[in-house]
Amino acid sequence: MRRQSGLTLVELMVALAVAGLLATAALSITLSSRKIYEADERRTDLNQHLRAGIDLVGIDLRQAGTRLPGDFPAIMIVDGGSGPDTLIVRTNESDDVMPICQDIVAGAAIGELRISELASTVPGCGKLPDDNSDGWPDNVGAWRQERTKHGGAMDVYAFSPISKQGQFLSYDADGTDDQRLDISGKAGVTNWVISCGKADQCRAYALTEHRYEIVNGRLRYRINDDPADVVNIMDYVTDFQVQAHLTDGSVRTSLTSSDDWSDVVSVELTLTAETSFDGRTVQRTMSSRFFPRNVLSL
Repeated sequence: MRRQSGLTLVELMVALAVAGLLATAALSITLSSRKIYEADERRTDLNQHLRAGIDLVGIDLRQAGTRLPGDFPAIMIVDGGSGPDTLIVRTNESDDVMPICQDIVAGAAIGELRISELASTVPGCGKLPDDNSDGWPDNVGAWRQERTKHGGAMDVYAFSPISKQGQFLSYDADGTDDQRLDISGKAGVTNWVISCGKADQCRAYALTEHRYEIVNGRLRYRINDDPADVVNIMDYVTDFQVQAHLTDGSVRTSLTSSDDWSDVVSVELTLTAETSFDGRTVQRTMSSRFFPRNVLSL
């Protein structure tokens, strides 16, 4: 009798077991490769977001101090200690700067701002020129045009070169004559928070300030110290460190309003971000240094 060829039950069970093991191994390798791919994808995404975030802040830093003198704090760093730092970058949007020709007392109500006096003996506070004969002093005329471009109101910054402090205001109407501006406080503030004597040669700028900070894991900047005017840059940020490299070779983790920003050679930014997926945490850190080029014009 001829013997029939084929697999016995035992051989079939062994073959199925081996196939199952191979399939399990293949699935495990596939899943592991997928996790590695996802982790690399998250790292790449974080790197791209970090680069975009740092470059955005860097563009602002390069323009810091535009049309501002050396005694004005164009760059400030608030050291966060063990937490994230805060960076303040300022630029002046107009070539025209207004002299402040009145005494300002902290706590007094904000009203009109006097910018000239016909018979003043204070430097800079005399009668302002009207070279184009339009009925307005030339600097006031320029600001009136800017105010119109901003929809009828523009932010201005009253600054004391003595205390190095200032306050944001809203220039929203003409004054009672060409020697005054009608101003009001911002963000619900109705009184002066700075003091400045007429002889202190205080002045007002058409200033733009960006305050970079981390709030609830998000890097953002606040415009002109207005809590309602915020631009978000990126999410998942856990740390923001800022250092200023100075001409004498020192490195500062803090720059106050009394520091001379013209001594800054470069500003180093370090951003850290992290994200989680599938029980894993991916963290990346990136640093770059930027040169505030307007120090060359001081």
